[in-house]
Amino acid sequence: MRIFNQLESNVRSYCRLFPTVFKKAQGAVLEDKEGIKYIDFLSGVGTLNYGHNNPQLKERLLGYLESDGIVHGLDLATVAKEEFLEAFEAIILKPRQLNYKVQFPGPTGTNAVEAALKLTRNITGRETVIAFSNGYHGVTLGSLATTANISQRDAAGLTTTGVTFIPYDGYLGSDIDTTEYLDKVLSDRGSGVALPAAVIVETIQGAGGVNVASFEWLRSLEKVCRKHDVLLVVDDIQVGCGRTGSFFSFEQVGISPDIVTISKSLSGFGLPFSLVPLC
Repeated sequence: MRIFNQLESNVRSYCRLFPTVFKKAQGAVLEDKEGIKYIDFLSGVGTLNYGHNNPQLKERLLGYLESDGIVHGLDLATVAKEEFLEAFEAIILKPRQLNYKVQFPGPTGTNAVEAALKLTRNITGRETVIAFSNGYHGVTLGSLATTANISQRDAAGLTTTGVTFIPYDGYLGSDIDTTEYLDKVLSDRGSGVALPAAVIVETIQGAGGVNVASFEWLRSLEKVCRKHDVLLVVDDIQVGCGRTGSFFSFEQVGISPDIVTISKSLSGFGLPFSLVPLC
């Protein structure tokens, strides 16, 4: 670990808790320089749905590179993008009767959240966004403002703005419906809570402690958004792409978000890739 401690920034996380140099990976197994094998329960924090170096995906990826397929094309139309869009429409959107367009933001999840937040503010002309206790949406500045953990927000070096935090489902106990509180403050001009551009929510909070919102709470949240003409953004970056059994985590709930953010396992191979489906 000498070279890492000598040259790499102190802004590190997982490797501080696991000071081992890894060399190979296959499926769910990591192997270090000494040949010791470990089961990878981190899995890229939801990025490796299909494991490390999935042989079918690797074969297709290597074939694409061997054919000199375009790896970086800015936002130009390419055959690879064309084939992806056709497949996404046929396999994901049409069977679910989802009339979404898609935006390709930057390559990571936080880029998708940043794009979604900008869209909601431009569409509505409003500035604030509602986010939830223990929510996590990224650490670039706009996304960070919607991330609840104060120690993470403090790292920005300035006070983040434009977000009002509301208790998540179960935060105040199982007998308190926090969507009723949200409805109340949005209905009362004296509440001190401005009418927001959007509500951003994870159906299951990952980094915040694996908190699972009930179907009833999520349906009620959608009703509150519709009542007050507020856009509903579902952040499916960590629990989307099939991690709850359906491709989108909200499918079984029966809600229809205005905007969705997806990333992590979307690329299939652990490569950076994100997408913003929107009505």
